Amino acid sequence: MTTGWFISNVGPVLTLKKDDTSITFDRIFDTKDGFLGGVDMIAKEEIANLCLQSNRAHDINFLHKLFGHCAQDTIANTAKHYNLQVTARTPLEPCSMCKIVNAVQTDVPKKTSTKATKPGGGLFIDSTSVKEIGFGGYKYALGILDDYSGCTFGALLKKKSDQQQVILAFLQCL
Repeated sequence: MTTGWFISNVGPVLTLKKDDTSITFDRIFDTKDGFLGGVDMIAKEEIANLCLQSNRAHDINFLHKLFGHCAQDTIANTAKHYNLQVTARTPLEPCSMCKIVNAVQTDVPKKTSTKATKPGGGLFIDSTSVKEIGFGGYKYALGILDDYSGCTFGALLKKKSDQQQVILAFLQCL
């Protein structure tokens, strides 16, 4: 989302606001694990104009953006439904928005082929949080594993930003 959006909710109903624009996800669908929020969409005026121009061929990349960045077969089916001709000689090019949305984070290997040769030579650091603040006001936990010795160190944190201090203190102890 771009900077400047405000998100709020009343129960399961989620609302996004920016300037004079507001999107309210008030169509609530029950799922096995909770619910899904949906929003009623108003048809784009461009689609109605395209239907009136069904006698000419339309670029598939234009239709891809107009129909909400859907797949090529969805474009073909939608164009057929609206009696639109799609330019056959133009292949569907991957657009920058679709590349961002479909980007997949690279898996981090769970095992390493190298072993640290001295204490502190290889550290594995992870953190986690809980929904509710726990006893003593702690919400976060930090874990550090020394690859050389196999020793672990754990710390409870009140703020996530406290991680830096704890890690630096740990490194000074090595």
